[in-house]
Amino acid sequence: MRENLLIMIKKCANYTIVYLVSAWLLGGSASTYAQIYKCVDESGATQFSDKPCGKSAEEITVDVPATSGVSLAEPVSEDDKDARQLDREIKQLERKISKMEKEFDRKISALNKEFEDAPDTSIGLYRKETILLDMKNTKTQYQRSILPATNLLRTLKGKRNAIERRDSRIGLDLPENNQSSEGGSQK
Repeated sequence: MRENLLIMIKKCANYTIVYLVSAWLLGGSASTYAQIYKCVDESGATQFSDKPCGKSAEEITVDVPATSGVSLAEPVSEDDKDARQLDREIKQLERKISKMEKEFDRKISALNKEFEDAPDTSIGLYRKETILLDMKNTKTQYQRSILPATNLLRTLKGKRNAIERRDSRIGLDLPENNQSSEGGSQK
């Protein structure tokens, strides 16, 4: 009898493994997101890779649909979909802003070095004035490009926070309803 029980347990375990592998192969969600990198080399050719392919690598998020129409995951609410999309947009915008800041810092550092290296002759002083104007123009250009990006980032984060607040209010409503029903059962 014990041997029969062990054989049945092994068969059940095998079916469980087959089921789990099948579920994994069919895909556990309606879509998946992939991070890929886009690079342009010196000759102007564009390359795509799953790893950064150089200093000019631009990270891109790609929505990859599931290979089958079968979804084993729980349905995702519209708020969750919106929140995920906002998270992707926020992350992408933060990377863009970071690149802009690094580029600004690089330009200003180069101009500072050039300013320090300029001689104190009349030609050197004229060059220093030109460098100061370049710094001012670089700063103005940076401010004009970063301001819309930071405003958009603030807006996206506000939308994301609104979704979180809405979710937290829904979560808070449930315990209040349970407490009132519990209070009614104590009477």
